[in-house]
Order: sequence, then structure tokens, then C-alpha cells
Amino acid sequence: MLEQQLRFTIDRRDAMFAGHFPGHPIVPGAFLLDQVIARLRAAGVLSPGPIDIGSAKFVATIAPESVVQLAWQITASGSCKFDCSVLGRKVANGVLQAAE
Repeated sequence: MLEQQLRFTIDRRDAMFAGHFPGHPIVPGAFLLDQVIARLRAAGVLSPGPIDIGSAKFVATIAPESVVQLAWQITASGSCKFDCSVLGRKVANGVLQAAE
């Protein structure tokens, strides 16, 4: 399957940032992963229900209001490989699939 992409921004007004590194907020990896799963579900790539996280690697921090480029491919086994980048720099990648 061809790679597909979409973009999203993490709003700095999100309650998650209250008290989270005041003066220098960063997006926690778990929050970014939650956003990736939500976007992939909204795009019809992942079904509702439990997700197996085959891998998730966070290679750089990102600030709120960064525009995240999310790209994904569905593998022959049906898992979803994703990559996230900001301004052309990879920030995260991983493999997700519906839990059996």
C-alpha cells in the first residue's frame, strides 16, 4: 500500500500542559502516541478497540504548536507503520495494530 500522510497541531492550550515544564513545555511521548492513534482511527486506518503497540520510539522532543507530519503504511501483515516529523526532522516512529 502507498504511504499516506496528514498533518496536525498540538494546541498549547491543552490542559496537559498545565504545570508541565513551565516556561519550556514539551509534548510527552505518551500524549503524542495518543494523538497518532486518534488521527489514525479518524482516518479509518485503525479500528476502535484495543491496540497492540509493536514499537514506539521517540527520537526528539517537540514543542506545543508544532505542526506534526504523520505518515503511515499498512504492511502485508496488516500492521500500521508510522513516522512523525516536525519541519522535516523525525520525532517518532512505531508499529501499531488492532489487538487480537
